[in-house]
Amino acid sequence: MFVRSSHFWEVDGFDKDYFAHMEEIDLCWRMKNLGHKIYVEPKSTVYHVGGGTLNKINPKKTFLNFRNNLVTLLKNSYSRYLVIKIIYRMILDAVAAFKFLIEGNGKHFFAVIKAHTKFYMMLPSTLKKRTLMKKKIGFEFTKTSIFQSNIVYFHFIKRIKTFSEIEKHLNK
Repeated sequence: MFVRSSHFWEVDGFDKDYFAHMEEIDLCWRMKNLGHKIYVEPKSTVYHVGGGTLNKINPKKTFLNFRNNLVTLLKNSYSRYLVIKIIYRMILDAVAAFKFLIEGNGKHFFAVIKAHTKFYMMLPSTLKKRTLMKKKIGFEFTKTSIFQSNIVYFHFIKRIKTFSEIEKHLNK
């Protein structure tokens, strides 16, 4: 990932409330909300050490993924339908939590509950960050393109694991 240092510091860098997981998404989303362009080089090869910080079986990874997803969504999303998006996300999180429980992963079930509890505790500071960013840009957040289908359906029901495969499926 390459970032102009001026853009990095313009959005106050990485949010210190993130220990790991989604901090780069939050950073890019804030830069995009300020009008900066985010690019990807599709021909690049990315090597990612999966579980380098926390491995998949660690409930703290589950906690961070669920909490940070909610915080990132609330901090950076375009306002229209934001409440509906958060509620929808919470429903999906409940489904995931009960899936953990049914599979015998009680620690991950409780990690999701803990993530939601922490999200509620962080509401005042997260809303303050949202307000400060909106003041910085002087207008509404950028309306981003929204995938017009249900990625959860494709992942769990259709067993399609990549976006390019979803696109192929939709274009049939």
